[in-house]
Amino acid sequence: MQSYLLTSKRYLGPIVAIPILALIAGLFVSVSEAQSRSTSVSATLQSFKIKLKKKSAKRGTVIFRARNKRGRHNICIRGKGVRKCAKIVTTGKRTTLKVKLRKKGTYTVFCSVSNHEELGMKTKFKVR
Repeated sequence: MQSYLLTSKRYLGPIVAIPILALIAGLFVSVSEAQSRSTSVSATLQSFKIKLKKKSAKRGTVIFRARNKRGRHNICIRGKGVRKCAKIVTTGKRTTLKVKLRKKGTYTVFCSVSNHEELGMKTKFKVR
């Protein structure tokens, strides 16, 4: 009887370890999936225009990397309960806007300086 218990204990370790290792592996997959949900979008800011290299992205974190060619501008986004702006920069400078876009739909990307948006410094960005 005692030898049976020793044998059972030896095999109990791997039986417990395998589900724990599978759980840990699943956590790493979830973390890497979340990290892969980040999309980088290059943008150019100039005389009342915003040009985006990409016009859409999947749901998740979007990082707008904007270069200001002329004037004093920033980059903002609004829609679906989101409104966020990057800092205002001058000619030749760069600014970054990192935002979580969780809902599918169309968002407005614009410059919030003075009346720049009314003068046409805006564009649409789609989340799919």
